[in-house]
Order: sequence, then structure tokens, then C-alpha cells
Amino acid sequence: MGNDMWLNPLDDNALEDISLERQFVNVLDRQSDPYHVSVFDTYGVDRIFYNGYRRRTRHEINTAISTYQQQGIEIDAEIINLPYTVLNLRGKPAETAFTDKNTNHRHIYLVPDHTPTRILNDKAFHGSGLETLLKTQQISQVVFDRWNTAMNNLDIGNRVAYSINHEYGHILTYRAMDESGIETPLQVYDWLGDLGYLDNCSHRIVQFNNGAAWQIHVALEQLAEDYRLSHFVQNEQSACSLPSCLSYQQDIVNPEKYLEGVEIMTKLLDIQDKLRKKQQKSSLESILPFGEANRSDSAMEYFSLGVITPITEENKKKAREELLKLFP
Repeated sequence: MGNDMWLNPLDDNALEDISLERQFVNVLDRQSDPYHVSVFDTYGVDRIFYNGYRRRTRHEINTAISTYQQQGIEIDAEIINLPYTVLNLRGKPAETAFTDKNTNHRHIYLVPDHTPTRILNDKAFHGSGLETLLKTQQISQVVFDRWNTAMNNLDIGNRVAYSINHEYGHILTYRAMDESGIETPLQVYDWLGDLGYLDNCSHRIVQFNNGAAWQIHVALEQLAEDYRLSHFVQNEQSACSLPSCLSYQQDIVNPEKYLEGVEIMTKLLDIQDKLRKKQQKSSLESILPFGEANRSDSAMEYFSLGVITPITEENKKKAREELLKLFP
């Protein structure tokens, strides 16, 4: 790919200092753009969706990249800015960003969105839950103030950076799965279960024990959120301006379970000693997460409202049997 396909998001008058240079791919909605052709060829015209929002601006993405780099976060995946979004296999569009397990398309794709509105919705979603915890005396005023102050600091740079970090968590997960030779849903289930991550999720996520394929999908989404949050919430006194989309109430009430999840996540994503196997399409792709969760979706209350029901060994046995039947 020639250098003419790369757009430098710096202003023309910016200092020509290599340490300040920021680059990402800005995809044009025309057949002359190879990235545009690649996306359409990869996902098919039926999965391309124009959601009514404008493509992310250079300033928005450059601010996000500067934000996570200033925080010492390193991301070695290509960031691609799309003028449209892509539907998952269930027909639902990626809201902010997505990535792909296929190694040829394992990039961070940013999709059109209005970030100021998303920030308002995110604050309302988490703020309501935080107030409920305070009113029901599940947290103290001190804990409430800590998280509320952090959430009030959510801005455009941080919000877009969080989307990028979340998708990079998925990329690290897929790399670890490659290195472990994981190709089937049952192998993923055992991989997540052997180090106790399924158990950890069942103590943090309402309605987690609701079918084997569901457990895998939710656990992998949680893994990406644990990766993202691990840069900011490193002890019980920490807080983040964008809490976990799946387990924020449980994690704020019982931070020790969150910290346990981060510890397991680190072990899962650090696997380096297994041979890499050839990438092939499989039934696994149908239950992998696709894009960051939309906090303004009313369905997100599913993860907060209800009683935590920890998974049992009998549950796991039935889940493994279910996976063998669904994906023989």
C-alpha cells in the first residue's frame, strides 16, 4: 500500500517532530480506495450500514491516540476510520468500533458516531446505577464521590481512546487464542474455564449462566473490558471515567472480584508458548463479540438488574455438552 493512502491527522503547521507524528487510515467511500473495496469484499454489501453519522474527524482520532499514548498505553494494531459501520452476523451494527478475528482484517475499525451524545448517554447510564448503589447503601458516599468525579471527567479524547483500547483487548485475545491453537467454541470454553475466568464472570455479571454460547460471547466481551480498565483501575481506591459496560455495579461493590478478573485476564493474554495454527473460518466466529457494547441500549440493563448466580461444575458440564451438540 502506497504512502498516499495514509493521512496525517496533524495540522499542516504542526512541528515536524517524529515523536509527535500520528497516523491512521481514513477510508474514502469510493471504489478508488483499496480499503473501501476491501471492507465491502470482506463483509459484503448487505452488512455495510450507513448509520446517519459523519465519519470521525482527524482531530477526534488524533486526540484519542495522544490520550492513550500519554497514559503509556501501546497499541500496535492499525486504526481504520470508516465512513459507514458494519452489521454483525445477527444484523446489529457496530456502534463505536469493531475488530475481526481473521488475521487479515484484525484492525481497529472506528465507525461513524456522535461522541458528545454518546458521552452524555454513558454518563446517564452509569450515573443512574451509581445513584442506585448509594441509595440502597451498597456503597459509601466516599466511593460514590470517587467514581462520580471520575465519570464527570469523560471527554471526547478519552471516550474514543477507550473504544480503541477495548478493541485492542479483543485483538490481544485473538492473538492468545491463535498461539494456543484454539479454533472451536469448546476449546474457547475450556481455555476460559481452566484459569477460572468463567467462574469470575459468573460472580460479576447478572444472567451470565444462560447457555454456553452466551457465556463465551459475554466472557470475551468482559475480557476486553477488563483489559481496558486494567490501565486505570489497579486497586480498590481507583476509578475510571468509563466503568465496565457489563459489570460496573458489581465491580464497584466488590472490587476484589474485578481485580481477580484482571489477574486472570493478564495470564490468559500472556500465553506465548503454543504453536500458532493456520487461521480458518469456523463456527466460533458466530458467537464472538463484534464491536463495543452500546450503553444506551435498554438491553444493557439485563446485566445489572437481577441476582448474581455463580456458575457450578454441573453448569459447566451441561454447557460443554451443549457446545458439542451445537458445534460438532
